[in-house]
Amino acid sequence: TSRHIVISGLGRVGSRVASMLHKNGFKVVGIESNIETEYVQALKGQIPIIAGDAQQAEILYKARVKTACVLAAVTDDDLRNTNIILQGKRLNGTLRTVARIFNKNIGNNLRASNGFNCLLSSSSIAAPVFVASALWDKVITAFFLENSIYVIFEYKINDIASTKDKLINDLLAQHKLQLLARVTADGVAHVLDNNANYDSNSDILLVGGDYSEFMRLFQNV
Repeated sequence: TSRHIVISGLGRVGSRVASMLHKNGFKVVGIESNIETEYVQALKGQIPIIAGDAQQAEILYKARVKTACVLAAVTDDDLRNTNIILQGKRLNGTLRTVARIFNKNIGNNLRASNGFNCLLSSSSIAAPVFVASALWDKVITAFFLENSIYVIFEYKINDIASTKDKLINDLLAQHKLQLLARVTADGVAHVLDNNANYDSNSDILLVGGDYSEFMRLFQNV
């Protein structure tokens, strides 16, 4: 049985999503009505691409949506994305769905529907990253978690003077921050490497947590 991901809309966003999933070992099938764009051309040879409108059942059949595990509708049209998800759910009731939605009111209404597992907009994703990055250059990415901004940031041990007197994990725990990974001088990431011996001159730590705690950590050193 094929358990693949179907992505409808291979524009700037969809093509990047498809390429990233493919490079990470996922089976991906793309659907795009305009297959002459530079984004689609760049994907040729990487994933199967079906020309057509994914709002039509026969196009979703060609993409084998009945045996897919995920359907992502990421065109630049809210109504089209909504129709694609609804059509996909009719064909496969167990399908996990992700829709790109620009209009906040439409998104709020759709969240009440059982057919929509995840609704995302580029602006809502980008906003916390811009806010956090504008305030501190160590931020890698950020997103809203309930009513807070959760950030992932990097720093060298020597950036924080108090780490000379405290264990890294104790210091982070004090600020309710989580060590996610340690990147050594050779560029290798060691995920959740809590018991490692750190090189204060070269190791870079990737840490996640609430933005307010992140700022408090650096303001109190």
